[in-house]
Amino acid sequence: MAIDFAIEDRRIDHTTHVVVVTGEVDLFTAPEFKQRVMAPIAAGSERVIVDLTGTTFIDSSSLGVLIGAHRRMKARGGRLIVACDNTGIVKTFRITGLDSVFTVVPSVSNKFMVDVKQPGNDVIMKLRQEKVFIGRVWPIWPTYVRVSVGTQEEMNKFKTAFMKVMA
Repeated sequence: MAIDFAIEDRRIDHTTHVVVVTGEVDLFTAPEFKQRVMAPIAAGSERVIVDLTGTTFIDSSSLGVLIGAHRRMKARGGRLIVACDNTGIVKTFRITGLDSVFTVVPSVSNKFMVDVKQPGNDVIMKLRQEKVFIGRVWPIWPTYVRVSVGTQEEMNKFKTAFMKVMA
């Protein structure tokens, strides 16, 4: 039985859901892990981020959950992102080749704010027309948009669309 396990999840915006796992994910905790990861996928989230930065151990049942979630997301054009900075867990992803199956980033905080000098929601809508999806606008900063950093390919796509929209 797992010594330490906690899980919580939250919706970031209308397209993104984060599942935060701490402690050990093993045969005993994998069913709850699976339920919490699959629920936002079933609800239509376009991007699910599994935050393993507080996770100390995963086993093959955990990997199976992540593979299943990735397949479901990919089948409908969504993305599964795994945030993990635990060297042992990242090494497991590398050895199994899973680091090339789904995106692995060191933290959920791979984002930055940009002052677009115009209503941020307008820029967000224009980028969506280019099939580029970014974060949200905060009411106190209406001209700032949040941009999450993904893969190099995604960043290149963002830069191209951003330059077009801002021209």
